[in-house]
Amino acid sequence: MHHHARNAQDQLMMLPTLEWEERLAALWKKLDTLDEVGFVEQMRGLVGELPPKHPVALFELGGAHDSVGLPKEAVSLYQAALDAGLSGSRRRQARIQMASSLRNLGEAQRAADILLAEHAAPGTSSTRRCRPSWH
Repeated sequence: MHHHARNAQDQLMMLPTLEWEERLAALWKKLDTLDEVGFVEQMRGLVGELPPKHPVALFELGGAHDSVGLPKEAVSLYQAALDAGLSGSRRRQARIQMASSLRNLGEAQRAADILLAEHAAPGTSSTRRCRPSWH
């Protein structure tokens, strides 16, 4: 039983393949040509190829919801991605995008707290400060 749990954990930490990342980039390029429901459905299909609850899948699905004007759903997905162990540049991006969505939902203080924590995080240099674009 323990061995199976380890394999499931390993699956969640696996990075998507380069081929999958290329298809993801191609889908994001089509954002303006698809209707909102179509874009989210295509994203749902693409992230569905990753293991369930994969942090990258949750993050990208959150971004899709954000991009079609669904910040409440996006915040939940960003939080789930972070809780699932999202790392690297996507982790930072998730925190910044989540702060932007929270601000759009009227939670400016929570958004500011996230950005201040992110700014103070190790690895943040003076040349790489987060400059979120408030909509």
